[in-house]
Amino acid sequence: MARLPDALPEALATLTASDRPGRSASLLHDPRCWEEALEVLSRPSLWIVTGFFVPEAQAAETDGPPGACVLARALSRLGTSVRVFSDDACLGVLRETGAVLGLPPDRFRGFPFDVPEEDLRAFLRREAPGGLVYLERLGRTPEGVCRNMRGQDVSPWVAPLDLWALDAPSRGIPVAAVGDGGNEAGMGPLRERLGSLVGDFASALSCIPSDVPIPVDVSNWGGYALTAALEASSGADLLHTPEEEREMLHAMKRAGGVDGTTRTPALSVDGFGMDDQVALVRELRALTRGPRG
Repeated sequence: MARLPDALPEALATLTASDRPGRSASLLHDPRCWEEALEVLSRPSLWIVTGFFVPEAQAAETDGPPGACVLARALSRLGTSVRVFSDDACLGVLRETGAVLGLPPDRFRGFPFDVPEEDLRAFLRREAPGGLVYLERLGRTPEGVCRNMRGQDVSPWVAPLDLWALDAPSRGIPVAAVGDGGNEAGMGPLRERLGSLVGDFASALSCIPSDVPIPVDVSNWGGYALTAALEASSGADLLHTPEEEREMLHAMKRAGGVDGTTRTPALSVDGFGMDDQVALVRELRALTRGPRG
């Protein structure tokens, strides 16, 4: 297993998983997840699955695309073959976010909400990625529906890309998953423990499995922290800059992205404003780079 500097896993946990939003999921965070995730990220080819469509706003939310794009660029710099998958309806926000970081449009692939599950199974068999990373991607409950943080069934607006995580074990494909509420794909291993903390929201918790569940306060932050772990383990220049963080927020707003908590266009993510996002990026850079930031 890849090793990180001794203090880094706990420092990443403190920055990204302190239950700042009060949703309880990150209370179950295990700092060992960062090193465990590096094993998944070491595969020569990876798929990142993200995107959360908000039906009331008819738009993608701002949590997910930045974290996925920052991680995708980092992996590309390390020579990994990376593709990013989402719903067709989320592609506009994803591609505009990726453009800020120099990711080409063809790095992203969308599927319609009603894509047949057998088509997705066939795609997985044919393309055979080395690993999967889910980041702020809804996952179904044991009843087979996807629910948002309000407990509403939003399954008609979610392409069933969580199916890949169900099929992955039989194909030897490791799965890491980042989520901040427990209703995301890959949070299944935490379902029983988290259910005792969240009251009625327990019925919305996902049962989709993963090898490395990473519960955090905001899913983007989990993607950034994974990038910080990659930077620390490789010595390469991988983290994005505070200015790129600002530019991604502006790009998402221009593309129609909405804050998932307010469901309105804003330069914020899950209620945390631009200053919060930029401060976190600076702190992550200080962790891996010291004073040079």
